Amino acid sequence: MTESPHAYRVLLLTELCDSERNVRRMTRALKNTALQQHRIPVDKALQILNEESPPLVVDRDKLKELLDKVVTKTEGYEVYKLEKLYAVLCQSIYTHRLNYNKTALIQELEQRIQDF
Repeated sequence: MTESPHAYRVLLLTELCDSERNVRRMTRALKNTALQQHRIPVDKALQILNEESPPLVVDRDKLKELLDKVVTKTEGYEVYKLEKLYAVLCQSIYTHRLNYNKTALIQELEQRIQDF
């Protein structure tokens, strides 16, 4: 991976704090973050912001039913088990994050809750 001079400047960032000079420790994660930052022209950013997005499709009644089911099913669960269910549901939500029609997401959540 080639690294730009700008990335090195970010990596070697120094901060003045309370009149003392502190050097920020460069970790691998911080280095990768600096290298992954991409700037886009203002015109392109404005174009993206002005694009029309499709309508969001959510069956709110089905979602409410799903919430009631999960509350009933998890009655008396300990925290660790609730955290596991939360993680499973978050995976589905993340998978469907770009879909504006949430019907398939609700069906998948329903199946995952049923299988849990």
